[in-house]
Amino acid sequence: MMNWKHTFAIIWSGQLFSTLSSSVVGYAVIFWLSIKTGSAEILALSTIATLLPQLVLGLFTGVYVDRWDRRKTMIYADLFVALNSGILALLFYTTNGELDIIYIYLLLALRSVGSAFHIPAMQASTPLLAPESQLMRIAGINQVIFSLSTIAGPAIAAVFVASMNMTSVLLADVGGAVIAVVSLLLVKIPNPVKDKEAIPHLKREIKEGFHALASNQTIKWLFLYIV
Repeated sequence: MMNWKHTFAIIWSGQLFSTLSSSVVGYAVIFWLSIKTGSAEILALSTIATLLPQLVLGLFTGVYVDRWDRRKTMIYADLFVALNSGILALLFYTTNGELDIIYIYLLLALRSVGSAFHIPAMQASTPLLAPESQLMRIAGINQVIFSLSTIAGPAIAAVFVASMNMTSVLLADVGGAVIAVVSLLLVKIPNPVKDKEAIPHLKREIKEGFHALASNQTIKWLFLYIV
């Protein structure tokens, strides 16, 4: 049986590639749009498309992920993000970068939807794998991975945009997702114990999510801006 430390090392290796490549691509598309159009409005809308779905869905996805197979959720989320990056890469290739911006917004938003399921699934896997005494340490390492991706992503994206075409940049995200999926296929993550009271709890937690959404001023302003 695989040691829990070995399991986490495999998962972390794959997820580092996945989160970093996803961050790089998200910023690369935003940088490319900024250079291509020089429009502050387009830059703002692309940023919203990248962040808003994950921000909004993140209030609710954790409720479902807590009751789903964590490993399958992460695999499907990685593949979904890779699929949309692959489609966007194909559009850049076939149009030589002259594609309609609305397709970029749409695919950025869909990638964000995948991330909204991936991140809570990763976080929810920790208590199922590690001893309770190690949970704080594991949570800290998870945060380091996400922080590293957030910090390094823009810098790497800037280098890629300056030295590569967007098709190649987007395919890097597909490669990162493949590495992440392979790492997940090599490990086993226990399924959560089914709770007979899950449905009542689910409804209550969804209501709490809507309440959090309604009381979040940042999200309100984002919606108002889009309208």
